[in-house]
Amino acid sequence: MAAALLGDIVAALGGELLAKDVPAASALAITRIGGLETATDSTLSFVAHARFSKHLAASRAACVIVAPDLREQALVRGPVIVTEDPY
Repeated sequence: MAAALLGDIVAALGGELLAKDVPAASALAITRIGGLETATDSTLSFVAHARFSKHLAASRAACVIVAPDLREQALVRGPVIVTEDPY
């Protein structure tokens, strides 16, 4: 499966990429979109509702797309894309 760079995904779809090291996060290779619980280190996932935020900390996703109200909680676990409509 072909990979897409996280930075290219953000540029195409919008949102704000946040990470401890944004240039390194931008270079992450994403090979699939998947759920938080089944994510791997090349998975892009999302949390559309706060009730699913309990799965954030344990997720192995390379990056998680979240709404602004989950920004800080998601950023603790790694790179995030913050957008008004994560779904």
